[in-house]
Amino acid sequence: MTSARFGFAIRPTAAALPALALSLLLHPVDLLAGTVTVRVLDGRDGAPLSGAYVQVGAAPGSPFAGNFGLTGADGRIVFSHPSLDALETVTVAAGGFARQSLIDAVTDSITVRLSREIPSSGVYGPSAEVSGTVTNIAVTNNDGNFDLSFVYPAVRLTDLLRERNLPIDVPADTVNFPVVGPTVLPGNVVMPSQTEFLFFTFSKPNYHFFIRDNAIYDFVALAGRLPIDALSAPPEEILNLLTTREVGVDRQIAVSGDRTLTINSDLNLTQNLTVNVPEAPNGTTLQVASVADLPSPQGLRTLFFDSKGGLADTQDSFLLSGRNPTGDLSDALPYIAGTYADSSWADLFSAGRVDRSALSLPATRTLGDFFMLPDLAQAGPSYQWSDVARPGFTPDPTWSLGAFRLEPATAADSTVATRALWEVWTAADAGSLILPTLDPSAPGGLPDVGQSPENDQIVWDHLLADPTGAIQEVLDASLTTASRFSRRKIAVTPVTTSVPGAVRPELAFRVGPNPIVGPLVVHWATPPRPGSDVVWSVTDAAGRRVEQGRFLASGEATDRLGRLDRLAGGVYWLRLSTEGETGLARLVVGLR
Repeated sequence: MTSARFGFAIRPTAAALPALALSLLLHPVDLLAGTVTVRVLDGRDGAPLSGAYVQVGAAPGSPFAGNFGLTGADGRIVFSHPSLDALETVTVAAGGFARQSLIDAVTDSITVRLSREIPSSGVYGPSAEVSGTVTNIAVTNNDGNFDLSFVYPAVRLTDLLRERNLPIDVPADTVNFPVVGPTVLPGNVVMPSQTEFLFFTFSKPNYHFFIRDNAIYDFVALAGRLPIDALSAPPEEILNLLTTREVGVDRQIAVSGDRTLTINSDLNLTQNLTVNVPEAPNGTTLQVASVADLPSPQGLRTLFFDSKGGLADTQDSFLLSGRNPTGDLSDALPYIAGTYADSSWADLFSAGRVDRSALSLPATRTLGDFFMLPDLAQAGPSYQWSDVARPGFTPDPTWSLGAFRLEPATAADSTVATRALWEVWTAADAGSLILPTLDPSAPGGLPDVGQSPENDQIVWDHLLADPTGAIQEVLDASLTTASRFSRRKIAVTPVTTSVPGAVRPELAFRVGPNPIVGPLVVHWATPPRPGSDVVWSVTDAAGRRVEQGRFLASGEATDRLGRLDRLAGGVYWLRLSTEGETGLARLVVGLR
């Protein structure tokens, strides 16, 4: 695992710590029943996205005609209909962004932050250079180690995981060291003057990096000792070889244009926190971290004191540095977190624990009682998962996030760019999800990899976690409440998620039961005139008509259509037409 937390290349995966991948931000407001307001923002900078496609309901025309449209200049769209009286499904799509769906989760109003299909690296938008030095770094001469400090802005983990990279651009600085020769170091590193190899002086007195301009930050200088030969070690080994010893923090620093800042490394860390992870299966990669949440007017921000990792086969106990809440960090909330993950390139699974119980050093802690790993299966249009709770040992998961991505099918295939396609939130106990169907005008979706010349695949990466609260609370402050997560990834075969043809439904209805079991009943939003001739047809995902018929409307709230559950398993479209109006509904027939 590499990390830009300390200036090295970041490669966030589901095994990142804490790896509770949350990428939406929801804010409820009180509105009249029957109205849903959706606001769509760019997840990188919070700017409103105009012209974004928004749909309320599982398909166009359901639960009412006119249930999709485009956001205005302020990123908002308002839907009003008497049927909007329960938890609704909302889907948002915009060009260049991954689709996002919240299934049976939305009431009244919601703000959705979209993630880019291909995550941008570094700073998005206007940037400012922060530069300076770090004082009072402890130095020991001629001990075979470099004493240095990494400077970084503390960030909300929610923002880090949403944007999929640390919002900081760290330039590479080449330093001409004696004996060692030209050495490339991250720009956010400071090395005070020190002597090694008896009489050779080494020094890199200043740091610099770029961050988003016009914002307020808490800046952290994490100082430690790194063996000289570690400069040539793989990035994932740097954290294991680094002994962190001090930290300095400058809080609530307003940045408006380039800024020079001197940080005092004045708070000692002690290496007396032992973390055991005995449950990690052999063959997995372990990672543990000593961290602290720092309150700020902008929300909790996270400081990293130390992180260590290794293969579970050979090591399940780690010694970390940390600090009790005193001095400039008297309000910090220290805790530990850990994950185990698939050690192969495919990253097929991981599980994590966050222990926020009161921590006073020295201490020995055991991270255990992980969630089980979910079993995943695709049955036609239905994506299904198993329960991950361990009765008597863990709480139940509360929310789940299904992430659909395009990925290389083989290791180290640089010809295929990983793309985020669709992110779907649903209650964990639902046990399955079906992707909403959108109008053909909606951007994005799941491509047909069979038509692609690249060796790529569609994967479904499903995560279950146990944060408390309704979904808007979960997505706004999940990292303050979640204690566990587990996830697994499988390759899937996508089914159609667009309405066949460019029909604009006018006749509003829904059908049930759906998936179909027994006779199909039409539930009218507004019943047709009694005796009206209703013509119906069923088409498959390829647009082929497979069934058709007609009936006379009863004038009641429901009409019985008959049995369609003899169709082969899959997704179909039911089209009803009467008196010049047409409506569509998606039908699901389970596999048998």
